[in-house]
Amino acid sequence: MVPEQGQTRQTGDPISDPNVNCELKRVLYEATVQLATAEAQLIWGRYYSMLTANSVIAVVFAGVLAVSPRNLMTVIVIGAIAVFGISLCYQWLRMTEKAWKLSNLWVEHAKQFQWDRYKNPMTLHSDWKSGLKQGKK
Repeated sequence: MVPEQGQTRQTGDPISDPNVNCELKRVLYEATVQLATAEAQLIWGRYYSMLTANSVIAVVFAGVLAVSPRNLMTVIVIGAIAVFGISLCYQWLRMTEKAWKLSNLWVEHAKQFQWDRYKNPMTLHSDWKSGLKQGKK
């Protein structure tokens, strides 16, 4: 398909195509940044949920220790509570690792947007993250 006279041909990629309306780029950029921000908020929400769950486990653990006499059943209950808490922490760790990868994916996608006169703010985040990986603070 050949474009008619006066029309420009788009490459299909709204990020790198110079013919795409700047307003469309702005909307796509905002959506990408909002997705990265929402993912980060979910991560912190899961963190606080995990903190609450561990607090409940610690209270149950302390209650079992304070009330029950030391016998085989008490040891089994304490062991089950400890195993449950550790497995909960492990699942939280796996979810958090995957969520940070997804959040970083959105940041890297947002970093692809370029404007003539302005620097992309996501570049700063990416540079800071790269510095942390290299041991710089």
